[in-house]
Amino acid sequence: MNNTICFFNTAIPWGGGEKWHFETAMFMHEKGHKVVVVCNKGSALHRKLEKTTIPTFTIKIGNLSFLNPIKLLRLIQFYKNYKVKIVLLNLSRDVKAGGLAAFLSKVNRKIYFKGSANAVRNSRTNRLIYTHIIDEILVNSLATKNCIYQNNKSIFNKDYVKIIPHGVNFDLIEKREFKPIYKKKGNELVLLSLGRLETEKNHSFLIDVAIQLKKDGVRFKLLIGGSGSLYEHLKSRVEINQLDDDVYFVGFVKNPKDFYKSGDVLLLPSLYEGFGFVIIEAAANKIPVVAFDNSSKPEIVKQNSTGILTPDNDVEEFSNAIKKLYSDRELTAEMGENAYSFTKDLFSIDEINLKIEKYLIQGFNRRITAIVTTYNEEKNIENCLNSIEWADEILVIDSFSTDNTVALCEKFGAKVLQRKYNYAADQKNWAIPQAKYPWIILLDADEMVSENLATEIKNILQTRPKHTAFWMRRTNYFLGKKVRFCGWQNDRVVRFFHRDLHKYENKMVHEEIEYTKPFGSLNSTIVHYTTNDLERYRKKIERYAHYAAKTYIKETKKIGLFNLYLKPAFKFLNSYILRGGFLDGKIGLTICKLRTRETWLKAKITLEHNNENRH
Repeated sequence: MNNTICFFNTAIPWGGGEKWHFETAMFMHEKGHKVVVVCNKGSALHRKLEKTTIPTFTIKIGNLSFLNPIKLLRLIQFYKNYKVKIVLLNLSRDVKAGGLAAFLSKVNRKIYFKGSANAVRNSRTNRLIYTHIIDEILVNSLATKNCIYQNNKSIFNKDYVKIIPHGVNFDLIEKREFKPIYKKKGNELVLLSLGRLETEKNHSFLIDVAIQLKKDGVRFKLLIGGSGSLYEHLKSRVEINQLDDDVYFVGFVKNPKDFYKSGDVLLLPSLYEGFGFVIIEAAANKIPVVAFDNSSKPEIVKQNSTGILTPDNDVEEFSNAIKKLYSDRELTAEMGENAYSFTKDLFSIDEINLKIEKYLIQGFNRRITAIVTTYNEEKNIENCLNSIEWADEILVIDSFSTDNTVALCEKFGAKVLQRKYNYAADQKNWAIPQAKYPWIILLDADEMVSENLATEIKNILQTRPKHTAFWMRRTNYFLGKKVRFCGWQNDRVVRFFHRDLHKYENKMVHEEIEYTKPFGSLNSTIVHYTTNDLERYRKKIERYAHYAAKTYIKETKKIGLFNLYLKPAFKFLNSYILRGGFLDGKIGLTICKLRTRETWLKAKITLEHNNENRH
């Protein structure tokens, strides 16, 4: 049984996504779940994982790796070897290569972990990925979710986007030892900025703010933590504007507490944030924030209570917010206390981890109604009901049984509705809207859901179904013996479907779900105990023949000697010889004769009706 959770992250540097993958993998591993991590050999994530007992699989993934058959085959074999049921994919390149390989190896849930609030391009490749590869999207904020639909409002089903924010271990932060990297001088306000020195973090804006603050006579020190490609550019701007004594580049910060305990206010002018983790970390150290009012920040900052949000790239407004805190240190301390209380209530790591665990183990867990149609089925109904006890609702549509069927159903806890029976499609189409839940498994009382089929359906309902209706094969028994041939070896039916999107053809016999769009196919089977009573089955055949004849008459079909003699003969030869009915022995002969009789009888009834109406 596949039950391994795979975290797939091939990023080389350390960032918020890598921190989330590492900490979540550790939590799930420590809780006893089977976990494996796919990462880039020698990456920051890989180095940290080497110090743990979590198994890893290393592979180098690039933007075009999804076109490399060797890498795809390696990944497919990896998924199969580790029996991966769920994979969480981090980067775009991870989604392409890792997602495609997971699709090909039939991994049940392929989850895109989207941590940044940048828009999804409406490209053909993305439409294919979001439609056919990705089953779910896990995001850390409402802002990140909204960005998915910025360029294409229908690119992905919103019902399968899950929002779980990042968590922070407040207890660990409080207990962690620290050594401030800077000692405040006099009444200066120490401003903090922590993040990669890249364009989206917008550190150049802070240089403009520093220029304005110095011009306004504010005593401050700006500590910039982090490394990145813009370091030389930013340092050059500091030197040109003679800010060497006011702005200090700290470099990579190993212990964030050393950094936060050195300052008073966090500055976050980033152009977008999937989840402002630094805001939470600062709040855990009782540091308020001044930030742009964009992306996820309004979700984690209470305006004028835990921090101050300003319009994007407005130097004057941003500087005024800082000056407000500079002139009122009691307000700064109060905001820091508020930030601590607010974020601890919402983003405690223990509560967040439990939400993640529940989501990964249970998925979306869409509910399902099992519908059973009955009439005098006391001999079959208990086995049928036992096979669907896992359903969230069991609904029995009874045609006023005169035996013990209704009592047995009610004792089992099923909801019983009674309705006069006209014909099967009519009864089932009436039953479908009565279901409480949107997904339906519909059975006759002489059918049972196999354990494998129940598991397959549950797995589909954990995530985004790729289809709205599914074919399933049926294993048939006749007079207690399994039927392997007679044409029944290819027997399949649609019994698992969405309530609001499907109904049965309005046929009096051999009805099936109307074909409106491609159906999926399940690997497991329904077990069908056709009959243990030969005489009862003969009556059923006669009833079906009458129903079919009514349809012929209604459609004014022409019936002649071909239908009366040649077609039944061909029916017998086809099922008994060509379809191997003779290999089922005496049972096979009985079935083929009965099917031949049904074909002959519906022609006979129709022909007699037509002859009577000529006179």
